[in-house]
Amino acid sequence: MEIFSALLLLEQVMILQIREGSSVEIGAPVLTMEPMWDRFLTGDRITLSCNAGRELRSTTYNWIVNKTTKEFREKTYIIEAATKEDDGEYRCQYSTSAHTTPYSNSILVRVSSPDSLMSIESEPEALWYAQTLKLSCKFTFGPQDEFIYLFYREGSVVAEIQTRNKSVSFEKERVTSEDTGRYRCQMQFVKYPKGPVYTSAYKHVNVQESPVRLQVNPRLQRAGDSITLNCTCAQDHLCGRGHISFSRNEIIVSSDSESHNIYHIQEATLMDSGWYRCMVFQKLSTFMSLPVEVTVQNSPGNFALIVGGSAVAAVLLTFLLLFAVCRLRQKEGIQDISNSQPSRDDNGSTSGNIMYSVVQVNRKERDHIRARREPREADSHVTYASLMHLERTRDQDIRAGRQEDNGSSIYQNIRRS
Repeated sequence: MEIFSALLLLEQVMILQIREGSSVEIGAPVLTMEPMWDRFLTGDRITLSCNAGRELRSTTYNWIVNKTTKEFREKTYIIEAATKEDDGEYRCQYSTSAHTTPYSNSILVRVSSPDSLMSIESEPEALWYAQTLKLSCKFTFGPQDEFIYLFYREGSVVAEIQTRNKSVSFEKERVTSEDTGRYRCQMQFVKYPKGPVYTSAYKHVNVQESPVRLQVNPRLQRAGDSITLNCTCAQDHLCGRGHISFSRNEIIVSSDSESHNIYHIQEATLMDSGWYRCMVFQKLSTFMSLPVEVTVQNSPGNFALIVGGSAVAAVLLTFLLLFAVCRLRQKEGIQDISNSQPSRDDNGSTSGNIMYSVVQVNRKERDHIRARREPREADSHVTYASLMHLERTRDQDIRAGRQEDNGSSIYQNIRRS
């Protein structure tokens, strides 16, 4: 009883210690950063979080920046507008009333100021959906050397170019709304990987929604129906009287419609299904609509015809199989009857009546003696197979008789001579 009471007391003490976080070994927290960029510009917002893995009571967080403890005790460390002073190595730890964790992993925060020697430009000034974005980066100082240029969008590298030129360009074709954001470029000397890094200021790029619209009436059609695609422009001053083309699955299709902005399908087939676009070509720019999917399905009549044709084919195939099985069984029955049914004979050349007799054939060397017949009553179990067998036997006997008559006449002519 005393042992049981001691165990209960020990369990309560352990539960209390776990709640307070005093005696249970707690691992080091995990430090994360948002966004996870390798370099920031002054003015950027940076968020660092110290994750303990679980919520503990009476927890205090410590932040260490460049080996200096900050007077900040919250779980999240936010830099609203980064400056050069925020550049450095960050760690964190947390502690309870009875325990302090080890330091977390470290994160290096690099903050740079835009350099006046670097500049970035974007073309065109007004960028529309599906057009091409051109970014140009230029370095205006230093001797001729080997350079590495990096283009960033919201802190993520989108292009890397190694060259000896002090000016480089990068093009992004068929932009979408996802390409909207802040862009910058930076340069570093190839032979000085740990040397200075020159970075430009941000260039904001906005991708506008295309003024061209493609309307399909209707999008879901049956085979044989007509489909009309209408290409319109929401801003006439942009499209003007530009040439309009249609494409299906990125392949230009020709239109026989009198109106240049209409693509008409008289009788749709399954081959007309796909993704359609329309494009307005101007001298200096091209405007492209969003893709629209058109689906053409088989009509109910065609579907019934296909199903009906399949059913007929199945019935015919079944009939042919049954016919083949019957013929096979018929042949097997004929072979069995030939071994059990009596033979049939023909009463000379003048009698055409079928008689059933027991045929005894005596064969001697070089001689054939005609079968001696003993008439008897007809078998009451007559089948079509037996009749066919008897018919063939009669024909064989007639041919054998003719051969014997020819042989005897030849022999008599020889003796007379």
